[in-house]
Formats: sequence, C-alpha cells, structure tokens
Amino acid sequence: MGAFVCVCVPSILDTSLCASLSHRLTHTPPAHVQSDHLFELNYAITLYNNGEQDKAREHFLAFKASYEALDDEAKMADADVAIQGGQLAGLVGETM
Repeated sequence: MGAFVCVCVPSILDTSLCASLSHRLTHTPPAHVQSDHLFELNYAITLYNNGEQDKAREHFLAFKASYEALDDEAKMADADVAIQGGQLAGLVGETM
C-alpha cells in the first residue's frame, strides 16, 4: 500500500523512499500488482518527473504491455489512461 501512496503523492514524500518502496513492490509484487497497468503508468510518470528517464521508459514499457493485454471494454473505461500513456510515450521516446 505504501508504494501506491508514494506514487500518487510524490511531491509530499521523500523521492528516494518512494523509489525504494516502488522498487520493492515491482520486484516482489503481490499477484494482483504484477500486471497492474495503472501502477506501472503512475510509477513511470513519477520516475520521469524525478529525472529518471531510463527507469521511466522501463516502467512505461511494462505499462504498455499490461495495457495492450486488456480487453477493449477495460481500455475504454478510463480515457485518461490512454491520454497519459500517450503523453508519456512521447517523453520517453516510445509510441503508444
């Protein structure tokens, strides 16, 4: 849970703490987090906003793979995810 909070509100937390919690979660995640496209997108945005472009790209690619595996109904449920993903794609040199 701590990693989700730090991804959502990185401006009020120590960035190194946020990165450490998120790193632990992505390397030993509970089963429900392993393919969580929203977690990957939020973490990629947090990394990018903190100047870690290579790591942001890595997590963007994990987001993209999880997002592409969703059915069309799930993708259409939140248009903002596609918008944010598309914007981040351009920033990290990828396509959506």
